[in-house]
Amino acid sequence: MQYWQFFRLPGLHPLSRYQLAFAILMFLGSPAWMGLLLIGSAAVALAPTPSDFMRWDAGMAGLLLVLTMWFAPNIATVVDVLTRAKLRHLFGGGLRFSASFAINVVFAVLLAPIMWASHTLFLARLLRGRTLDWGPAGHGTITRWAWSLALRKFWPQTLLGLVPVLLLALAAPGALAYALLIAGGPLLSIPLAVATASPALGRLLIAVGLDRLPEETLPPPELRALSLPAIEMSQRAA
Repeated sequence: MQYWQFFRLPGLHPLSRYQLAFAILMFLGSPAWMGLLLIGSAAVALAPTPSDFMRWDAGMAGLLLVLTMWFAPNIATVVDVLTRAKLRHLFGGGLRFSASFAINVVFAVLLAPIMWASHTLFLARLLRGRTLDWGPAGHGTITRWAWSLALRKFWPQTLLGLVPVLLLALAAPGALAYALLIAGGPLLSIPLAVATASPALGRLLIAVGLDRLPEETLPPPELRALSLPAIEMSQRAA
């Protein structure tokens, strides 16, 4: 949490202090989400019934509020793109764009909890006096040793997702679907890391026109001059 020391800087604008505080809170939110998953799962498992732990109507209202806040910008973008013919074309058409949005939603729901778990583990290592090295990772290493590398990097995240899932599967199966909204990402972090690092999957998405950007459909001169393989593949698939 290297941001703490910046609060002591003289003459720092109040808005800058707010941004620093907000950045710190973003990282502290990650262990809060993991605590909700682990402590909440244990509390549900130990309660006589899930309703003794939380009222279903209050819990569902909170869940819908969080999902609305989370995806409101994405939904606004979908409405904007689908109501404009030119934008629909630049994103590969209405059907492809809608399918891409669905993929993005699933990916976001899986990725965010993995990041929360990773932030939590990172903060725990800092409290134990350990540091983090940002070393280079070559493309050949990622593709050749994908499964072993992913297993070595993401087994703690997988464990954080597996423990509450097993606990609820045994003690309160009815609560399992709700827990998977947070636990599902960490539980699948290893295969997700391998899949998203796969050049073959990237080529497949380009070939079918999914997750296409306007710059791929109509590249600006700056991108055309670079002769990027992804841009050239998108042009052939268009």
